[in-house]
Amino acid sequence: MAGAFVEIGYTKKTHGVQGWLRVQVEPEYLEDFLATSAVFLRLQGQPVPYFVESFDARNDLLIKLEDIDSKEAAARLSGKALSLREQDIIPDHEREFELAEEELVFSFLTGFQVQTEVQGVLGTILEILEFPQQEMARLEVKEKDILIPLHEDFIQSINEDQKQITM
Repeated sequence: MAGAFVEIGYTKKTHGVQGWLRVQVEPEYLEDFLATSAVFLRLQGQPVPYFVESFDARNDLLIKLEDIDSKEAAARLSGKALSLREQDIIPDHEREFELAEEELVFSFLTGFQVQTEVQGVLGTILEILEFPQQEMARLEVKEKDILIPLHEDFIQSINEDQKQITM
């Protein structure tokens, strides 16, 4: 496989039984990672391409790869170096997260408390970040930063008087 690769992190343990993997991505490559359609895992010393089926950034950063549909299949990919092709790294001058806050649709939610019907109150939105596909809310939960996708399909209600958002 020709071309240069940039190691952006690594795969961790499996999540659930449907083939999801936890991943650790260096912060400077998070936007690149969330914008990609394929990642490369180093297997037997060689970068092997995997197409991304889905991402989940609600608690841990999770990835679902095409054709990896069981916990056992995902377990074989845990603990591997995670790379992108060099050409898939977004040049600094094109990065979305540098947009001014007033350009963001959900910027008014900074300082709002996020809650879910299942988990109750998660925490307070510290900032809104712009990623290629969507805006993300950054919260600190149990001393860890988490990113939650902000999309009208996920938001059940916004109470501006009480500064609460239910997802």
